[in-house]
Amino acid sequence: AALPGTWETTASDGTIFRQVVSWVADEHVLKFERSAKAPGGEWVSESLFVWYWDPAYDHIATLYLDGHGTVIHGKVESITRSGDAVTIVASHEGSRFGGLTMSTQATQVITDKTITTTFQDMSLDGMRHKMSWSEGAQTIDRVK
Repeated sequence: AALPGTWETTASDGTIFRQVVSWVADEHVLKFERSAKAPGGEWVSESLFVWYWDPAYDHIATLYLDGHGTVIHGKVESITRSGDAVTIVASHEGSRFGGLTMSTQATQVITDKTITTTFQDMSLDGMRHKMSWSEGAQTIDRVK
């Protein structure tokens, strides 16, 4: 299962969410660019997420940035393979808009056709908090 490619899902209101994953910086950084297009609208950039090897801490580090001013740092805890599926578990912590701190653990199961993401232990300012997007599995489909 390879991550680079174009992945999409459509929300119940018809909004299309697209994630383009590509290698950059001589294949040292994996870049995830997310955009959205409402019905009849234009594509709007929503967020940037990068994964890279951090030699100072000897792990794969992550950085998430979005249009709300969110800055979330993280690290990959594990990568496992079972058959054709790869499972990546990563922990994330940082600041969301409005000065809130956020932390969570994300699990991604990647196949050649889908990426399914679930979140565990979502917290805002150290307290368990349900986010509309964090309570169920999210699946996106490869389109390219």
